[in-house]
Amino acid sequence: MSLGISAKPKEHLVATELTKDFAGLRAVDRVSLTVSRGEILGLIGPNGSGKTTLINLMTGLLRITSGTVIVGDEDITGWTPHRRAHAGLARTFQVVKLFKDFTVRENVEVAAISAGGLSKREARRQADAALAQIGISHLAEVPASILPQGEERRVEIARALATSPAFSSWTNRELA
Repeated sequence: MSLGISAKPKEHLVATELTKDFAGLRAVDRVSLTVSRGEILGLIGPNGSGKTTLINLMTGLLRITSGTVIVGDEDITGWTPHRRAHAGLARTFQVVKLFKDFTVRENVEVAAISAGGLSKREARRQADAALAQIGISHLAEVPASILPQGEERRVEIARALATSPAFSSWTNRELA
């Protein structure tokens, strides 16, 4: 997985000694990392090595057994995923779940509105910028229900980018 960073005032994402235990199994064991604005970090390892679990710990989708997560100067360890998203963390998922009755642009607009409380006009502008960044502006008016899986992944990445994250996570397969 890679962590990409957009230009927001948050300078660093710092994970310190993150540990996650599942019923006697240690899935992540005291992992520490710092990602600075503008830096790309690759997490490499075999299936089952804890890469996704680490991302889930940093974004709040899993409760941390021990350790801390700091964005900028704020300790966000106990925050909900929604609150972490407002602090600038965004991620995509391996299984994409688009709103099938919406167009591609509408799917991205929803993400922009939910993350920043933007007006419809601002959300559209943000969505269009994210679609252009991913290279799928030509799909803006296409119903999400007819997209092939590869294009669904690109829409998922555009949704993450439309939230204006300071830090975001996606797999390199999603960009291919």
